[in-house]
Amino acid sequence: MELIRLLRHLARDCGLAVLLTTHDLDLALRSADTLWLVQPGPPAGLAVGAPEDLVLAGALGRAFPADDVAFDLELGTFVATDGRARTAAVAGTGAAATWARRALEREDLRVVAAGDPADLRVEVLPGPQWRLLDAGALTDLATIGALVTELRGRHARRAPSAER
Repeated sequence: MELIRLLRHLARDCGLAVLLTTHDLDLALRSADTLWLVQPGPPAGLAVGAPEDLVLAGALGRAFPADDVAFDLELGTFVATDGRARTAAVAGTGAAATWARRALEREDLRVVAAGDPADLRVEVLPGPQWRLLDAGALTDLATIGALVTELRGRHARRAPSAER
């Protein structure tokens, strides 16, 4: 990030053009004034514009086609769309809610909006703490690591035995 800040300074304050190639899409979206995004074909092409304009026009989704991944316009990142069986809703805002959502996605849960029907719910409490409501059981947890451990334990108890 320090290098990117230096390059932005050189470009803006010194009137220099900077060309940077990267596979770090998040870095490109956050720092580039103009993106040149190779579009797969046929017909192959090049989408050029402000990162935000390319995102809103759907160019990122077209540049990285996949059956089980899509670019989420609201989150500004790629998310799994692989038909995950279980859903989770997170009630809360701020960093504690954002990182709880990411942890749930990593645990193969499809995160839905807080008001939508879901198999389990996580509420961000002051502290922060996290309250898990799953199958009628209510559990308060002090860390996201504890939340993940609890979910893994519940999943292991639900999973059918390999010996059956």
